[in-house]
Amino acid sequence: MPSGEEVNARRAVRFAQTITDSMGSTQFHTFRGLVEDYARDHDVAMPDVAAALAVMSAADKQFFLSPDQPAPPRRERPPRAGKSVRATSDGFAPYRIEVGKRHKIGPSSIVGALANEGGLRRSDFGKITIGVEHSIVELPVDLPDAVLDALTSTRISGKRIDIRPDSGPPSQGGKPKQPQRKPRHKPKR
Repeated sequence: MPSGEEVNARRAVRFAQTITDSMGSTQFHTFRGLVEDYARDHDVAMPDVAAALAVMSAADKQFFLSPDQPAPPRRERPPRAGKSVRATSDGFAPYRIEVGKRHKIGPSSIVGALANEGGLRRSDFGKITIGVEHSIVELPVDLPDAVLDALTSTRISGKRIDIRPDSGPPSQGGKPKQPQRKPRHKPKR
């Protein structure tokens, strides 16, 4: 796992990139005018206004992780109570997230969000399968509860991912039912 300092450094870089990207927005000049008016009318320095806007966008979420505390060693553990974790042969378990193709996401956005918010490394990811409404991401079978808790409020493309262990496809109770067709009748002549 990356240290808290490494995660904080990545967040700072991502924050700076977000600022740069936002400067290309079609709304940039509108907001710039509003901010200049506010700074002039309230006699406030621009860096203070910018910091206040960043606080607004954080929505009371702590931006930096607190200093590292010694991490407990990873251990194999039984599946979480009430949640079935299916382990694969390579030490990963599938987790379902509630974003998919409909939300215009790709594997890189999933890896980026989960790595930044959960402090995961590239080696912590297995196969990623993107469906229409949801995706399945393989993560370590011994994923700490603290990491899973940190990821529960993560958003990708503005949508909360609602991560949880995947229990597999819904049971069909045998073969899927085929739709009944009406018998064809030959027209009378």
